[in-house]
Amino acid sequence: MMTPRKVLVVEDEKSMQILLLHVLSGAGYAVTLATNGLEAKQFLAKEYFDLICSDVMMSGVDGIELCTWVKSQDTMNAVPFVILSSCAQLAEIADGYKAGADYYLTKPFHMRNLLSVIATALVRESMC
Repeated sequence: MMTPRKVLVVEDEKSMQILLLHVLSGAGYAVTLATNGLEAKQFLAKEYFDLICSDVMMSGVDGIELCTWVKSQDTMNAVPFVILSSCAQLAEIADGYKAGADYYLTKPFHMRNLLSVIATALVRESMC
């Protein structure tokens, strides 16, 4: 049996954490939850993740800062980064892509779209 792909979910809203944990683990992913960018950095310092999903607006280190930091690390810059945000203005989306995000989904989104984006990102990452 294959080892499940590891996904780090960075989200400060409890209900969204529970939903993402339920949907992603139900799809066969090994999910780790972080409540903000600082906590995410602590997880990333200790273990490798195949993909990161992050909210933008969080206290401390926000999702854009986290993405910029991840993409600046030699050991992590190829890890697919998916931003999940209620910030839907074009300038905000552009900031996400400038920070290095591979995908940007605006809330609310359909979980099947998220699962499709994650599957696509992981296939692309494994081809590199």
